[in-house]
Amino acid sequence: MEFMLKRAFVAKKLLNITFQRVVRLIKKLWRYKMPKFSAKSIANLESCDCRLQAIFNYVIIYHDCSVLCGHRGKDEQDRDYNNGKSKLKWPFSKHNKIPSQAVDVVPYPIDWDDMERFDRFVKFVKMTAKTMKTPIEYGADWGWDYPHFELA
Repeated sequence: MEFMLKRAFVAKKLLNITFQRVVRLIKKLWRYKMPKFSAKSIANLESCDCRLQAIFNYVIIYHDCSVLCGHRGKDEQDRDYNNGKSKLKWPFSKHNKIPSQAVDVVPYPIDWDDMERFDRFVKFVKMTAKTMKTPIEYGADWGWDYPHFELA
Protein backbone atom coordinates (compact mmCIF):
# COMPACT_ATOMS: atom_id res chain seq x y z
CA MET A 1 0.00 0.00 0.00
CA GLU A 2 2.82 2.37 0.91
CA PHE A 3 4.49 1.70 -2.44
CA MET A 4 1.28 2.62 -4.30
CA LEU A 5 0.97 5.88 -2.34
CA LYS A 6 4.57 6.80 -3.20
CA ARG A 7 3.95 5.94 -6.83
CA ALA A 8 0.78 8.06 -6.91
CA PHE A 9 2.66 10.93 -5.24
CA VAL A 10 5.49 10.73 -7.80
CA ALA A 11 3.00 10.50 -10.69
CA LYS A 12 1.12 13.54 -9.38
CA LYS A 13 4.39 15.46 -8.98
CA LEU A 14 5.51 14.56 -12.53
CA LEU A 15 2.12 15.54 -13.88
CA ASN A 16 2.33 18.86 -12.04
CA ILE A 17 5.85 19.52 -13.40
CA THR A 18 4.74 18.66 -16.94
CA PHE A 19 1.69 20.89 -16.59
CA GLN A 20 3.87 23.77 -15.37
CA ARG A 21 6.18 23.31 -18.38
CA VAL A 22 3.22 23.38 -20.73
CA VAL A 23 1.92 26.55 -19.06
CA ARG A 24 5.36 28.21 -19.43
CA LEU A 25 5.54 27.18 -23.07
CA ILE A 26 2.09 28.62 -23.76
CA LYS A 27 3.05 31.88 -22.05
CA LYS A 28 6.18 32.09 -24.24
CA LEU A 29 4.12 31.51 -27.36
CA TRP A 30 1.62 34.18 -26.32
CA ARG A 31 4.46 36.67 -26.05
CA TYR A 32 5.24 36.09 -29.72
CA LYS A 33 2.86 38.22 -31.69
CA MET A 34 2.20 38.11 -35.40
CA PRO A 35 3.03 41.34 -37.16
CA LYS A 36 0.13 43.74 -37.56
CA PHE A 37 -0.42 47.11 -39.15
CA SER A 38 -0.31 50.30 -37.10
CA ALA A 39 -3.41 52.50 -37.07
CA LYS A 40 -1.77 54.84 -39.60
CA SER A 41 -0.92 51.95 -41.94
CA ILE A 42 -4.49 50.66 -41.69
CA ALA A 43 -5.87 54.11 -42.57
CA ASN A 44 -3.48 54.41 -45.52
CA LEU A 45 -4.33 50.92 -46.79
CA GLU A 46 -8.07 51.52 -46.46
CA SER A 47 -7.78 54.29 -49.05
CA CYS A 48 -6.58 51.71 -51.60
CA ASP A 49 -8.32 49.40 -54.04
CA CYS A 50 -9.65 46.23 -52.39
CA ARG A 51 -7.21 44.08 -54.41
CA LEU A 52 -4.23 45.93 -52.92
CA GLN A 53 -5.82 45.61 -49.48
CA ALA A 54 -6.17 41.85 -49.95
CA ILE A 55 -2.54 41.47 -51.04
CA PHE A 56 -1.08 43.43 -48.13
CA ASN A 57 -3.45 42.02 -45.52
CA TYR A 58 -2.00 38.63 -46.50
CA VAL A 59 1.59 39.92 -46.64
CA ILE A 60 1.41 41.31 -43.08
CA ILE A 61 0.85 37.79 -41.74
CA TYR A 62 4.37 36.80 -42.84
CA HIS A 63 6.30 40.09 -43.19
CA ASP A 64 6.06 43.05 -40.87
CA CYS A 65 5.60 46.14 -43.02
CA SER A 66 4.39 49.74 -42.98
CA VAL A 67 2.00 51.37 -45.44
CA LEU A 68 3.50 54.80 -46.04
CA CYS A 69 0.96 56.11 -48.52
CA GLY A 70 -2.27 55.12 -50.22
CA HIS A 71 -4.41 57.85 -51.73
CA ARG A 72 -2.80 61.26 -52.27
CA GLY A 73 -4.75 64.45 -52.51
CA LYS A 74 -3.80 67.35 -54.77
CA ASP A 75 -1.63 69.18 -52.21
CA GLU A 76 0.26 66.03 -51.20
CA GLN A 77 0.81 64.98 -54.84
CA ASP A 78 2.07 68.43 -55.79
CA ARG A 79 4.40 68.47 -52.78
CA ASP A 80 5.79 65.01 -53.65
CA TYR A 81 6.24 66.06 -57.28
CA ASN A 82 8.09 69.25 -56.26
CA ASN A 83 10.29 67.28 -53.82
CA GLY A 84 11.16 64.70 -56.49
CA LYS A 85 9.32 61.84 -54.76
CA SER A 86 6.89 61.52 -57.68
CA LYS A 87 7.37 62.01 -61.40
CA LEU A 88 3.69 62.67 -62.08
CA LYS A 89 1.63 65.76 -61.32
CA TRP A 90 -1.92 65.73 -60.01
CA PRO A 91 -4.16 63.90 -61.18
CA PHE A 92 -2.05 61.56 -63.31
CA SER A 93 -0.65 59.31 -60.54
CA LYS A 94 -2.42 56.09 -59.62
CA HIS A 95 -2.20 57.38 -56.04
CA ASN A 96 -4.69 60.10 -57.02
CA LYS A 97 -7.56 57.81 -57.97
CA ILE A 98 -10.33 56.95 -55.52
CA PRO A 99 -9.79 54.27 -54.36
CA SER A 100 -6.05 54.50 -54.87
CA GLN A 101 -4.62 52.06 -57.38
CA ALA A 102 -1.13 52.47 -55.91
CA VAL A 103 0.38 52.04 -52.48
CA ASP A 104 3.80 52.68 -50.93
CA VAL A 105 4.77 49.86 -48.56
CA VAL A 106 8.12 49.07 -46.92
CA PRO A 107 9.34 46.29 -44.66
CA TYR A 108 9.30 47.29 -40.98
CA PRO A 109 11.46 48.43 -39.25
CA ILE A 110 12.40 50.72 -42.09
CA ASP A 111 16.01 50.53 -43.23
CA TRP A 112 16.47 52.20 -46.61
CA ASP A 113 20.00 50.76 -46.91
CA ASP A 114 19.03 47.08 -46.55
CA MET A 115 18.29 46.26 -50.18
CA GLU A 116 18.44 42.50 -49.60
CA ARG A 117 15.52 42.82 -47.20
CA PHE A 118 13.62 44.93 -49.70
CA ASP A 119 14.25 42.31 -52.39
CA ARG A 120 12.95 39.46 -50.18
CA PHE A 121 9.91 41.53 -49.28
CA VAL A 122 9.19 42.46 -52.91
CA LYS A 123 9.51 38.85 -54.07
CA PHE A 124 6.98 37.80 -51.45
CA VAL A 125 4.58 40.61 -52.41
CA LYS A 126 4.86 39.72 -56.12
CA MET A 127 4.33 36.03 -55.37
CA THR A 128 1.26 36.87 -53.26
CA ALA A 129 -0.19 39.06 -56.01
CA LYS A 130 0.43 36.38 -58.61
CA THR A 131 -1.25 33.78 -56.40
CA MET A 132 -4.25 36.10 -56.02
CA LYS A 133 -4.26 36.64 -59.80
CA THR A 134 -3.81 40.38 -59.35
CA PRO A 135 -1.21 41.86 -61.74
CA ILE A 136 0.92 44.50 -60.03
CA GLU A 137 3.95 46.56 -60.94
CA TYR A 138 6.78 47.42 -58.60
CA GLY A 139 8.26 50.94 -58.69
CA ALA A 140 11.89 49.84 -58.44
CA ASP A 141 11.44 47.93 -61.71
CA TRP A 142 11.40 51.42 -63.24
CA GLY A 143 14.66 52.08 -61.41
CA TRP A 144 13.75 54.53 -58.67
CA ASP A 145 10.54 54.11 -56.62
CA TYR A 146 11.33 51.37 -54.07
CA PRO A 147 8.25 51.43 -51.83
CA HIS A 148 5.75 51.75 -54.73
CA PHE A 149 3.34 49.00 -55.83
CA GLU A 150 0.49 49.61 -58.25
CA LEU A 151 -2.18 47.66 -60.08
CA ALA A 152 -1.08 46.87 -63.63
